[in-house]
Amino acid sequence: MILLLCPFPEGRVLEIGTGSGYQTAFLSKFFKEVFSVERIKALSDEAKKRLTLLGFRNIEYLISDGKMGWKEKSPFDRIIVTAAPETIVKSQV
Repeated sequence: MILLLCPFPEGRVLEIGTGSGYQTAFLSKFFKEVFSVERIKALSDEAKKRLTLLGFRNIEYLISDGKMGWKEKSPFDRIIVTAAPETIVKSQV
């Protein structure tokens, strides 16, 4: 999935669905800035703790359902959805 994003070192990526942080860690190696949204607080907190301990410093975390992205941090060069939404909200942009 990351390769399909055509990552580049100066890029900003939005990840919807932090989960354990596994893919977040990979994204941080391919992009300058990673913005990761997770709706389950415990998952987000654990991923942040784990990745911070491992030395990842270019990731920001948000606890939200991610349906509308992260407007305050936009625009993004790439967006990846690693969650399983019930529906997909069409962008109003």
